[in-house]
Amino acid sequence: MKYFVLSLLLCSLFIFSGCPEDDGAIEILSEPVIVTTTGRTGADNNLSEAYSNEEEEIQPKIDLSRDSSIIQIVNENLDIDQIEEQIIAYRPGDLPGTPIHLLVADYDAIQDSYFPAWETVLDITNGMSFALSFIDLVGDHIPEIVCTGTDSETGSQLMRVYRKSISPSGFGLFFSEVCSLSVHGSIQITQMERDQAYFNGQKNGKSFPIVTHEQDRDSSNLSDLIKTTYYWRYQDNAYVQVMREKVYGEKIEDERLSQLFRSGEKEFEDFLQGPWLKSTQDSSGRVSRSILYFDRSEDSFSIFSGDIQEEYLWQASNRTNYNQLYLIGANELIRFIRKQLSITVRDMNNIYIWTNDTNDTWGGDYQRVSGDISHLFRQQQEGNALPDISLSGVFSNDSGESIVFDEPWFQFRNSEGERKGGYALYISGSGIGQNIVLEFKYLTDAGLVEERQVYKTDYMEELRGDEIIRTLVLIPGQVSIFGFQPSESGYLQYEQIETIDTDSTDSGKN
Repeated sequence: MKYFVLSLLLCSLFIFSGCPEDDGAIEILSEPVIVTTTGRTGADNNLSEAYSNEEEEIQPKIDLSRDSSIIQIVNENLDIDQIEEQIIAYRPGDLPGTPIHLLVADYDAIQDSYFPAWETVLDITNGMSFALSFIDLVGDHIPEIVCTGTDSETGSQLMRVYRKSISPSGFGLFFSEVCSLSVHGSIQITQMERDQAYFNGQKNGKSFPIVTHEQDRDSSNLSDLIKTTYYWRYQDNAYVQVMREKVYGEKIEDERLSQLFRSGEKEFEDFLQGPWLKSTQDSSGRVSRSILYFDRSEDSFSIFSGDIQEEYLWQASNRTNYNQLYLIGANELIRFIRKQLSITVRDMNNIYIWTNDTNDTWGGDYQRVSGDISHLFRQQQEGNALPDISLSGVFSNDSGESIVFDEPWFQFRNSEGERKGGYALYISGSGIGQNIVLEFKYLTDAGLVEERQVYKTDYMEELRGDEIIRTLVLIPGQVSIFGFQPSESGYLQYEQIETIDTDSTDSGKN
């Protein structure tokens, strides 16, 4: 994990003044990207194995066939009633390359259970690249289901959009396909500003155009693109093409940049390696000091901002347009939570990032942290390895509480019942301020994070006769750029007692 190095980077970089804004930011910011990605050759073959642990924690609310392979599960209110629907993307059989099914499960108040309400088969076959989004594209306060992914055979980027409509039978949930796009390039949604009356629920808002960009194959200039714009048309109940135009790009003078833009995924991944400092201003005019860290060698990327650390497993990435890399990752603790990044390279030291979530704080401009500084922090990190702590099995206390550790999962038990989630151990701070931190993330039955707890950890092992006594002391608090900050003076203490074979131990010593 990059907790330690990111903390040090933030502490050092806070003394710097705001980074200048790139003059080319306006055009890209006006057309944010809904990410579509593709995995590497053969990556999809391990999809079932990659999610095997998570299926034990995140269960669908309906019965699927035994050999089904779940791709993604999301709870979302699609019809503005009191109960959320569950949207499930899955394969009926665990066969890579077969189409993904999209199913909406609705709640039956009479039966007090969920049932399959609507289902369709997508022509998206790459499970690693598949992702669900829910965006009010039309502006009528009801979100559309946005499916993105790739075609395994052609490598085309795909977007399928489904809108709630009237069922042919006259009752029940039903969705119609209102947009179906396949391009060798990027698919974008231009999120236009809506007035306050929309957010107050007083009237509908503007619909969002959908834009595709493809490289102009007839041009000798690498940066020339073909832009196609689709607008929502109520009378057709669909998105229709209204404009197709050529976008002339500037000639790329930097030979290093030109070479990068003509390369593949690996060269882009190598280019991103290391820490990047966010330089975008927020609504108040302040510059966010977040650090985004790409580490392809560990197949991970993470962001550190304030007391928030998010770590994702690097699952798939794909080149589409000449200066873009699409990246998709899964949350380290909850694999069904996915992060999609569209990364646009401005120059050798500046990138722009957009995510498919309008409320996400990851998006914005980033500036590369100099190689000398990042090298210094890597050296410091190497000298602060996480001590060997044996968190396995049951730890209990006199109050009747117990924690069962089964890396990376845990169960917390007390007189009120049982809760489950994921945990992580990492180093915070440096020198005399260095602490071992234990972080718990409690999950709902649907696999969503409902609570986060952070503790400074003291761990001790003691041999008493034929017993090993393991003591775990937890001091509640939070992690910030200044290291661990305790929130109160109290602490929690748990013990684990293991009986050992004294005769075997003695003979081993002799």
